[in-house]
Amino acid sequence: MFFSYLLPTFPTSFSCTAPAHLSRPRRAEGTCSVPADSSTERGESLVLAESPADVTLQGSRAGLESSQHLRKSFKLDNVSDFRPKSALDREESESVFLFRSTPRTSIVATDSVQKASKTQHLIPVANPGDAHSHLKELIYIDSDLVVTPIIDNPKILKPAPVRFDPKTLSVNAFPAEKLASLNDQAWDSFVQQLCSSLGQSDKMTGAPRTKLNLLCYLCSVSGHKEAATRLINSQLFLSLTHVLRTAPNWDVRAKVIRVIGLLSSHAVELNEDVPVTEAVAVLTELIRDNFRNSKLKQCLLPSLGELLYLISSQEEKKEHPGECWAVPAAAYTVLMRCLREGEEPTVNHMAAKIVENVCTTVSYHSQGFLTAEIGPMLWYLFTHSTVDSLRVTAISALCRITRH
Repeated sequence: MFFSYLLPTFPTSFSCTAPAHLSRPRRAEGTCSVPADSSTERGESLVLAESPADVTLQGSRAGLESSQHLRKSFKLDNVSDFRPKSALDREESESVFLFRSTPRTSIVATDSVQKASKTQHLIPVANPGDAHSHLKELIYIDSDLVVTPIIDNPKILKPAPVRFDPKTLSVNAFPAEKLASLNDQAWDSFVQQLCSSLGQSDKMTGAPRTKLNLLCYLCSVSGHKEAATRLINSQLFLSLTHVLRTAPNWDVRAKVIRVIGLLSSHAVELNEDVPVTEAVAVLTELIRDNFRNSKLKQCLLPSLGELLYLISSQEEKKEHPGECWAVPAAAYTVLMRCLREGEEPTVNHMAAKIVENVCTTVSYHSQGFLTAEIGPMLWYLFTHSTVDSLRVTAISALCRITRH
């Protein structure tokens, strides 16, 4: 034909084979036959070199076959394989999620799963309430619920030294250890002398000075637990409350407030007949009437907080809480106002410390702090305060509120 001269001519005994990495088994599409001649008569077939298009076609076919093979490998023949695996499954005793580089079939993983399964069987969970209580036991440990004092706390306010003159003291200057070991007759006589000295009229010459000296002596012995417990459960506490309400001299009032705070901080037991409700009411009224006086609030808040914590901790031991000592709602209102933005950091710190200590107890009176506004106020103190100790107290108080 006209284009026959364009066709290449091949030797009759010539054979061209593809490279080894492109060679495939002989198929009908991959071979080309030439007209019969002497070579074809001998049964020899001619294999042509594969063109680039053929190589591309073969690569696409190979990719298709491999993808079909992978797709088949991910197909699950057994429906039970779709069941989610549990780390505590007895049949599959391997750890599914591990925070280590050990293989899933390692002995360490198997041992940890077996220990976890044993622990799960040791904790009986009957209802969601039990599970919640178990979680709280795991979240909160004893060291998280340690209570530190509100009064004379150096991280809040450095305490001022207290001194008294034993020579001009109207009673015997017994040391704290001696007071704790006095017999009943000697104790009653000592308490009567204290009450008589505190009940003197301030119009008498030298009466305020005598009272101040006596109150300084009481401050020095109130740090002893046994002495403080005997003093707060005696007639002295009622006399202190009366002086706090009626004394015209604020120096005397300040010392009475300090004695009440120290007795409440160190006493380990509180009798039901002690008039602590009246003392809480008087302290609350004084804070409310002098709310703009920051120095006076710094004097009153620690004693009010220590008294509230003593009531809450003692109430926690009672079978019928809330029946012995009543706390007026105004006390909670005043403390909430002391947490607001704009107060001095020392006042904020004292109020937050009161919330922290009282909410450590699981008592009826701690419920008074569980309001919708206390959380944002404590969070604001934690995020905006520049005093580290205040920030720690605020977030600690917020965490203890969440226990209730």
